[in-house]
Amino acid sequence: MSRSLAPSVPPFNLLPGRNCWRVAEAESLAFLIDGASYFEAFYRAALNAEHSITILSWDIDTRTRLLRNVPDVDEFPTELGPFLRRLLRRKKSLHVHILNWDYSLIYAAERQWVPAVRFGWNSHPRLHFSLNDRHPVGACQHEKVVVIDETVAFIGGIDLTRHRWDTSEHLEHEPRRLDPDGNTYDPFHDVHTIVAGEVAHALGDLARQRWHRATGEQLAPTQRRPVSDVWPTGVSVDLSNLPVGLARTQPKFEDQPEVREIEHLYLDAIAAARRSIFMESQYLTAHRIGEALHTRLSGPRAPEVVVVTRMKSDGWLERHTMDALRARLIRRLREAAQPNRFRVYWPTASWMSADTCLGVHSKLLMVDDSILTIGSANCSNRSMGLDTECNLVIDGTQHKTVQAVLKRVRHKLLGEHLGRHVSEVQQTERRKRSIIGTINDLNTRNRQLHEYSCGGDDAIERLLPSTTLIDPERPVQADQLWRMLSRPPQHRDVQWHTAIFLSSCVLVGGLGLLWRWLRRRRS
Repeated sequence: MSRSLAPSVPPFNLLPGRNCWRVAEAESLAFLIDGASYFEAFYRAALNAEHSITILSWDIDTRTRLLRNVPDVDEFPTELGPFLRRLLRRKKSLHVHILNWDYSLIYAAERQWVPAVRFGWNSHPRLHFSLNDRHPVGACQHEKVVVIDETVAFIGGIDLTRHRWDTSEHLEHEPRRLDPDGNTYDPFHDVHTIVAGEVAHALGDLARQRWHRATGEQLAPTQRRPVSDVWPTGVSVDLSNLPVGLARTQPKFEDQPEVREIEHLYLDAIAAARRSIFMESQYLTAHRIGEALHTRLSGPRAPEVVVVTRMKSDGWLERHTMDALRARLIRRLREAAQPNRFRVYWPTASWMSADTCLGVHSKLLMVDDSILTIGSANCSNRSMGLDTECNLVIDGTQHKTVQAVLKRVRHKLLGEHLGRHVSEVQQTERRKRSIIGTINDLNTRNRQLHEYSCGGDDAIERLLPSTTLIDPERPVQADQLWRMLSRPPQHRDVQWHTAIFLSSCVLVGGLGLLWRWLRRRRS
């Protein structure tokens, strides 16, 4: 009797209450790779709205230009704020609800200033804008969901804000890659999806729950319309009439229970892997996900694990915290992995300097080209338990047609990073029977995947207190913080630098709380 080439692994199933919230039918589904495709699809779907547009966001900017160097459609402006206001003037039964994270002051320099936001959004009686502060200290609303007429919805990793628009070519001289102030920014990569049918109604339920939790106001669902009436022109359907899952993260707060469906989804999918695990992730710091990968990589007949991440995080603070935690985990996985079973890459191009980083912002996990999740959740501790998140899940383990589509999506992503056509990736992988081998063979053009280096500042790594403070999976209580700060450090120098680091964090946090209090006093 011949032995199976795959180890004994548990089957994967979508289980509401464990690794997903609900399973709902997607009448149509399409993948939107990079911001240019999402922004245009949103613009054209919103043109078809009649009753409701509901947006859950981590950040949103009224000045975001949805179409770049494309003529306005039917005299509608392409800038987000004016576009929505024109829609409302034209469509008398339309209401727009926007729920945005009531962000920390630490992000103030990167965002549209609140008075400008309020003036831009509240300039029409049927445009309802609210900031959500109903979450634990240090947590945030992180979903990126748009629902239109309960019929079509968008879910993925992209917010309707600045520094998100780019094409899949990620060109050196891209005159359209400008922020609202006319400044250029580095290339940016992300993945989003558009879905229609019952699943859009389910996302509408989620949005209404979040709105009620934040504002106390109950929103009534609108009547669903035929998908063909709302689906945006120019967007080809990738999959039709299949059940998909919706998975959430939600922290325990007041009477709100903790939900860790996305974490269970990752753990179940990794445990079920037979051949390959492919990830695109802004971060790689979640310790339970790390343990699951460690178990698979160190065991017999480990699956190939390929991670595409960014070279470095934005800003000094993240580079000296999240990047250090990522390096720790990658080193540990490399030590555990069987030969040629684990690689971590970052994408680049020949024209990019050492200071230019292609911003991988996607949050994608694909297992055996059969299980796929895309959404707002990073592979970080906070996305598994602290922030509110929402992911879409496709289970194609029993459907060859679905598997073929998912494999093509992975080939398209690899082709983008390697500067190759999808057919080249397909042919090479068919010959090599390995994702890593395929990357090695095709990694010769101007666009390349560089293997991630774990080099860093050892002193910075030593002074990091723990993931509990840097990348918490649950709200940190005052007594926990005190116990961590009271532990005697091994070196006086480390103690001094740790004190400086934590004092800076406390100062920024205190300023954020003061800013929020002052804003409430004025409102």
